[in-house]
Formats: sequence, C-alpha cells, structure tokens
Amino acid sequence: QETGSTRIITLQISDAAATPATGAAIITITGLSNQFPPVLDANGNLVDDINYNTALTEGSNPSVPIYDPRVFISDQDIKPYVAWVNVTIINPLQPVSQEYLTLTQNPPSTLTVAGMGTRTLILTSVRQSATNIDFTTALL
Repeated sequence: QETGSTRIITLQISDAAATPATGAAIITITGLSNQFPPVLDANGNLVDDINYNTALTEGSNPSVPIYDPRVFISDQDIKPYVAWVNVTIINPLQPVSQEYLTLTQNPPSTLTVAGMGTRTLILTSVRQSATNIDFTTALL
C-alpha cells in the first residue's frame, strides 16, 4: 500500500422509517512501505565496490572467509530486517566432500542455519528477530 494514499468512505444511517442519511469521510491512510531491497556490501561500506576477493593456496588452511569483517548489511524499509541470507558456491571445482560451506562458530539464537557441509548455506531469521549484526556475526 502506498504511503499517504487517500480513501473516500461513504457512510449511511437509517432509522428504517425515512430515506437514509448519507455522508462521506475522506481519510488519508499511511501505509508501511516495504519497497527497498536489502543491501549487501561484502567488503564493507568504506570501500568503493561491493565485491570481496580472497585467495586459497592448496595445502594451506582449508578455511577462507567469504567476506571482509567490515561487511555491510542494511535494509532501508520502515521495518528493516533481513529475512534470510543464502550463501552458495556457484562454480565448484572439487567434490562437495572437499569444497563446502560451514560456520566457524555457533550462530546467534535469532537465526536458524540449514545446509552446513553443503554448497548452499541458508541463514534464516527466527520470527523476524535477527538483526543485520546477527547475520554478519554468524558469517564471520
């Protein structure tokens, strides 16, 4: 619904003995806007672009971060919350037993996690209670 949209409502009243009386009321309804998509900046909002690059050397630590610790997640809506975050390896080079996603720590209680040990990790807000910081913390 649009914010500030005008509605005209007609009212009628009757005592069943005569012609009903009619009146009109003009009401401005202020609706909640949910028109802005969330924003994810994987290298933090202090850097010019939104992408994050990292490198892995075979034989070294097999765990690599998927974004900069300064990651920026935001939502500009009137009720700003992120419902879910989906992280996917879209161009795997190794079998799933060698190339998969997992969290390095337990997520906040405001999130549920699905897909640990697969190529798609889904973090979902529990009853819209997770903050943007909860998502960021879980993915560190």
